[in-house]
Amino acid sequence: MKIMKIRVLEHSADDSIRIGAAFGVADNAIAALMTDIMKSYCKKFNRSATIDDFAEICDKYYKHIAIVNSETLSVINEIFKLRYGEKN
Repeated sequence: MKIMKIRVLEHSADDSIRIGAAFGVADNAIAALMTDIMKSYCKKFNRSATIDDFAEICDKYYKHIAIVNSETLSVINEIFKLRYGEKN
């Protein structure tokens, strides 16, 4: 098990980019972290924590949400990415 320093990056529909604070996570806990991140976005918008609600929120408000390396900002896992050519 390796501890990675990560951040959550979000690129909103209005082209603002937010990068969260760095924190450590075990490399074998990324899948669980992704689920927790999706649940937190649903809670933020007062929606149920279903994949359909999460997808609806993302389609409306975001272009990209990803877990990134805290130092290089390289993508470790994409949580949501608007497909090329789509518009919000």
